[in-house]
Amino acid sequence: MRRTVKRLRQKFSVSERRACRGVGFSRSSIRYRRRAKCDEEILRRRLRELVPRSGPDGNEVGCLSPPEVAVPVATYTSWRLRSEEGGAANELLSLTGSYLPFPISKSAREKTGDPRQSIEERYGTLETYLQQLAQHCLEYEQTGYLLEEDTQRIMKVQRDRVAPFFNRKIGIRVPGDNPPKNDSPR
Repeated sequence: MRRTVKRLRQKFSVSERRACRGVGFSRSSIRYRRRAKCDEEILRRRLRELVPRSGPDGNEVGCLSPPEVAVPVATYTSWRLRSEEGGAANELLSLTGSYLPFPISKSAREKTGDPRQSIEERYGTLETYLQQLAQHCLEYEQTGYLLEEDTQRIMKVQRDRVAPFFNRKIGIRVPGDNPPKNDSPR
């Protein structure tokens, strides 16, 4: 298209407008220049800046995380995808977030191929987990992000919330768990 207009202009010494009109081309299509790839790269870089970085556990880093996220037993996301049963599989459901618990033990992690450390590898015991959580809450208290009563509430809630993870690891039955299946022949 551009070559045709260029030849007409040279051969008949006419303006770009007349050459375009003569062959039925729009002048804007002749003048159009594709934007350089560098604009696309700048845009990609800018988008990467807007997406929060994730640590090895999948939790966002580089921001002030709540203590239960800073000392995690799961990956916490700020989005949730639809399940395959409900239709529109893998489409954004809402921005209420998701909670993806870590495997309980190293063997469970290896069995599922989960790259995140298990709760057992990470903390070992409930007491170790609670010590790390208390330390993190204390740091937040000292910097003014938490009050002492906030720390007490967080410690109580998290003790109740995560104790079942540690109880399952050592074989203690937790209310609501399904009883183990008996595989032995009758």
